[in-house]
Amino acid sequence: MFSLGQAHAQERHIGKGYLNLLAYWDFDSAKAFNAGSAVDVVSKIEGELLGEPVLVVGRSGEKLDRAIDFGTEPDGNWIKIDHKTDGGDSWLKPASDFNQLTVSFWQKLHGVSASSTFWLGAASASSGERNAQAHIPWSNRNIYWDTAGCCDGRTTRINKRWSGDFGEWHHFVFIKDRDRKAIYIDGELFHEANNNARLKADWTAAAIGSDNKGDSNVAGVIDEFAVFASALTEAEIGRLAKGAEPTALEERTNVGEPVEVLERTTNVTLGQAHGFFDESFELTMSTTSPKAQIWYTTNSREPSRDSGKLYSEPLTISKTTVVRAVALEEGRAPSRIETRTYIFPEQVIKKPNMRKSITNHRTYGPKMRDSLMSLPTMIITTGPAINGVAETFGSLEYIPGGEAAGFQVNAGIRHFGGAWTNFSKKNFRIYFRREYGVGKLRYPLFEGHDNGIEPVREFDQLNLRAGSHDMVQRGFYMSNRFTDDTMLEMGHINPHGRFVHLYIDGAYWGMYHLRERWNADMQANYLGGDKPNYEAINGNWNVGGWAEPGDPYDGDGSAWTRIKSFRGDYQKISPYLDVPNYIDFMLLFMFGHSEGEYRCVGPTDVGSGFKFFLNDADGYLRTSAGNRTKRGAPGRSSGDGPGSIFSMLHKEGTTEYRMLLADRIHRHHFNDGVLTPEKNLARLNTRVEEVELAFLAEAARWDYRSPTSWASARDKIIEDWLPDRTKEVVSQYRAAGFYPAVDAPVPSLPTGRVGAGSALRFLSKHGVAYFTTDGSDPRQSDGTIAPTAMEFLDAINERTAITKGAVWKYFDVGENLGSSQLVAGHADFSETNWKHPAFDDAEWKSGKAELGYGENDEATPIDFGGDKNRKHITAYFRHAFTLESLDRAVSARLELKRDDGAIVYLNGTEVARDNMRRGPVTGKTLADTTSDDGKDFHEFTVPL
Repeated sequence: MFSLGQAHAQERHIGKGYLNLLAYWDFDSAKAFNAGSAVDVVSKIEGELLGEPVLVVGRSGEKLDRAIDFGTEPDGNWIKIDHKTDGGDSWLKPASDFNQLTVSFWQKLHGVSASSTFWLGAASASSGERNAQAHIPWSNRNIYWDTAGCCDGRTTRINKRWSGDFGEWHHFVFIKDRDRKAIYIDGELFHEANNNARLKADWTAAAIGSDNKGDSNVAGVIDEFAVFASALTEAEIGRLAKGAEPTALEERTNVGEPVEVLERTTNVTLGQAHGFFDESFELTMSTTSPKAQIWYTTNSREPSRDSGKLYSEPLTISKTTVVRAVALEEGRAPSRIETRTYIFPEQVIKKPNMRKSITNHRTYGPKMRDSLMSLPTMIITTGPAINGVAETFGSLEYIPGGEAAGFQVNAGIRHFGGAWTNFSKKNFRIYFRREYGVGKLRYPLFEGHDNGIEPVREFDQLNLRAGSHDMVQRGFYMSNRFTDDTMLEMGHINPHGRFVHLYIDGAYWGMYHLRERWNADMQANYLGGDKPNYEAINGNWNVGGWAEPGDPYDGDGSAWTRIKSFRGDYQKISPYLDVPNYIDFMLLFMFGHSEGEYRCVGPTDVGSGFKFFLNDADGYLRTSAGNRTKRGAPGRSSGDGPGSIFSMLHKEGTTEYRMLLADRIHRHHFNDGVLTPEKNLARLNTRVEEVELAFLAEAARWDYRSPTSWASARDKIIEDWLPDRTKEVVSQYRAAGFYPAVDAPVPSLPTGRVGAGSALRFLSKHGVAYFTTDGSDPRQSDGTIAPTAMEFLDAINERTAITKGAVWKYFDVGENLGSSQLVAGHADFSETNWKHPAFDDAEWKSGKAELGYGENDEATPIDFGGDKNRKHITAYFRHAFTLESLDRAVSARLELKRDDGAIVYLNGTEVARDNMRRGPVTGKTLADTTSDDGKDFHEFTVPL
């Protein structure tokens, strides 16, 4: 119910919703700070950092929360803000139009001095263009609030002495509401009085931390500085003082002058927060509107007089229940719908949709409650079922677990994806729009899941991915998490994600992958600018080939069309394409075995360049990855890449591009790079450990994989595929011409911090090593040596201890010579064991390498036992060599041909194992898989 003035009022809305949040500086962006600015998160108003303020931990103490510290001697340290951002009206004009202003922030001082915490100037305002200014405090410990000039107690100033501790964090709110002015401290009214001078309309520069000339500087820290063109209510001020961010406040219809509209009924307060419960409780509901009635539902439907029940007494909550409540009052608009879900986990476990084979299992059953609690919980409530891609109004709740506070917001929800599947477990997309309640969600959803790139805390959309084919035929729920994490670790912006448990209308719905949705808005959040400055493309290799697909879902597609037109010209495409990102995307894609559905987002003109990510990596973690370097140039082969850019740039063959490609391969596949076995295993194991317990609930709900099936699929990748895939794919890149046969020099020191005086040397197998120390490339773009490059004179010589044709002692009679556990350090290890350096092998046969049978290329054929159907499982080989000293040795490398598996010992210690299971083995243990029949050398690094 609104008055006829509502349409006119809406035309005046400049800031966030009906609260008219004009600007909000949270100071959380280290990127903006390092660039010398502070950018507000609502209207992108940029403040210039002057002097030497520093970025410090914010008032919440959380990892990603930051604040501005102006220092203990702050002279010259302040933030200057232009009153115009686009050459038009001042961004502060709505405040003078409505004659309403609220300034909210947190402050902690290093010491009390004569200072101004903020200053909003106007040319016609007296006392230095003082249109809105606060001393918090002045040197006499009085807090002053000046508007429309100074310093008349009837028209422009209110003030009062405060005896509190300015050296601690406190929340301050200063309000100008027509003639009334007020000061709130920590949510409580501190002082109020009438000043009838109207705010001036000729705004000039604003300042934070000083007056608008940079004087009267604050010696302290300021956080979460917000400016509203409205007068906040006590309830809204209370929420801010309890830690709510200004953008989290709900919209209301009272916008003040020049039109009068109906106010909303005050929101309902539910007496119990959402969460998990074991015992029943009484739920109370209240509203501060004395004439309002509270109507509620417990069937997930939106409450109203027609669909709900009238609240008259506390409700007994004894089972999993979704409570939705609204306050209604004649002559006022309805309050916001409040939704809270109360979950009783023991009841969830016993529901008919949970498989008893899991919930009653002697091992899994006792873990079910902990399984449901082991991940954060997300709850969607819509009442009517979500139907396809139609966006449905509903509620989103988040319960992070532990002591952290979650949230509940109203949002739009729909299904997405799954066009070629019929899984009952569907994907969900969440939209945050002002018509639902909040234009953006602001919450640190992905804190702790950085993977090298700090996640944003502001979202206009989120995805909840079910898992699709990766749940069963092609994986074990890990592919998309693994590829997203990998791209982030490569140093590229990519969707952050985490696993959550999901409930729909109070029913448990399984384990989901909560993920940022990458679009133009997210690109702007990470890289700056506005949504219209970016274009987002949806492409799919499986539909139409790499070269042709690419449908815009933000922008008109012209930027992507331009990039594809330059796909065979490295120099022309480089200003528009983030080429290192594109190469890394292709290296990630070719490493695994996913479909080719991708997304790319980039600026509409020259800038940071288009960036790519795998949108649907189902099946990536499979042992059948094979060789994905085939190219058509252009074409739809796996190695062509989106837009056939990858194959066409390689076909053009500029030295600069080919060097860049080889460098990216080397960076990620060698020397502790992101795609080395160790890093891949660590990344995957982190995610596996995150969900191992939680997966029991998923298995009980959907049964796409049992706990044992999931563990088996996991182990196959961890034990059989990832340890060898890096070596395999580098060999494929060499064969494809992506990576040279000449190995790069190997540094003797790891990257990162090293001790002072550490000696750095390089191992170069092929020729002379060149280096620089200024960050520049020792090569020029044409491949020649750069003038600034230096030749490494103390080069490391490589010495071969055992040549390829060396004579070996061998034992081929088919006997078992004991366990792999019996090695140096074992109590029973002695010179009678064949691995011992002093073992007497005089009775063993000898012969030149290559030793073996069956390929007709052996220098020394060995005996397999005479029966082709029952060949000896194991043969044993020994070779002795002596090095004078290891003092200058920096590394050792082993090259080995084996058929099918092998374990290598050096002086009684195991130094390499290939295609053999982990743990103890004997001479009767078979290799994990059949191999290449010993055709290729396999390389290992041997610890010294």
